[in-house]
Amino acid sequence: MAYITLFLITFFAAVLATLPPGLLNMNAVKIRVTSGKRAALFFIFGVVVVVAVEAWAAAVFSKFVYQNPEVQRQFLWVGILVFSALALYFFRAAYRAVHTLKAQRNFFTRGMVLAALNVLNIPFYAVLHALMRNASLVRLAPSETLVFAAAALGGTFSVLYGYSYGSSKIAFDERHFQRRSNRTIAFVMLILMLVSFIRLISSYA
Repeated sequence: MAYITLFLITFFAAVLATLPPGLLNMNAVKIRVTSGKRAALFFIFGVVVVVAVEAWAAAVFSKFVYQNPEVQRQFLWVGILVFSALALYFFRAAYRAVHTLKAQRNFFTRGMVLAALNVLNIPFYAVLHALMRNASLVRLAPSETLVFAAAALGGTFSVLYGYSYGSSKIAFDERHFQRRSNRTIAFVMLILMLVSFIRLISSYA
């Protein structure tokens, strides 16, 4: 029962994390429209493989921070700096000219590369794992880490496939979509920066 609860919570968290418009969603839509269903599926498979690895690494990273409280403040300081820089980058990117990726034959590799560039995954899954552990929903068992990664894979696949399927039936403005996604990512970065700052202040209390 504990594994089912862990899987369901992580699955739906992955769905919510992937649902807002972003780089991966936009490319899944574009590839489905321009190159067909098969190419889009290869792209999605590339993405979810990396997401599963990132979720597993985030869980391991979360364990390390949990077991070494003295290191937490250093990571919070680094997180504030990184999230601030990324927020500035994506806000500026939202108002620059839109550059599309050149066509590639290996859509699986493209999916892996873009998923690796999606910097939100690791901090998101690390925080999610830590919250569930603090709520006694998970322990530090390796089998639970694998279930956690599998659920992240499943949730991400479901949303990207939904975007891909839906894109075959509607038209979209790529320029507006990309700019909107950049603003969304920048806003999320600001929230993560604020949360990190609040946690840092609380650690000194």
